[in-house]
Amino acid sequence: MVTNHGVPESLMKAIIEASGEFFELTEEEKRGFEGKHVLDPIRYGTSFNASVDKILCWRDYLKIFQHPQFHSPNKPPVFREIAVEYSKKVRQVVREILRGVSESLGLEDDYIDKTLNLKHGRLQLRVPAATNIQQSLRYTKIVLYDK
Repeated sequence: MVTNHGVPESLMKAIIEASGEFFELTEEEKRGFEGKHVLDPIRYGTSFNASVDKILCWRDYLKIFQHPQFHSPNKPPVFREIAVEYSKKVRQVVREILRGVSESLGLEDDYIDKTLNLKHGRLQLRVPAATNIQQSLRYTKIVLYDK
């Protein structure tokens, strides 16, 4: 857990509420955001493969690319505005952590950032369907990778 990160509590509450609104959409509306490929910029899905799995471990998720170009579902309307601000703040936190790790290793403060040549970051919100959304967002991930 990261503390004193500078992400306002009001923004954290807002992304929790906006995410809750997304996952409260009808199944048909959410299916409109199902991706076909793991690298689709917006991808809604579940943690099981219905055509293969006999026992369903149901965890819905929403994955959106957030850098260098921000992608977002258009429903609910409030989600995009909040998610773009949240993404910017969290990306700043991640870059600051990378700076700290670089410095602690005796490297230039931007060494890891430059060496990894991070071109894309993906904000991944994973929300189990039958669980409290506040608990679920504890597992929000920022996945940084080079394409």
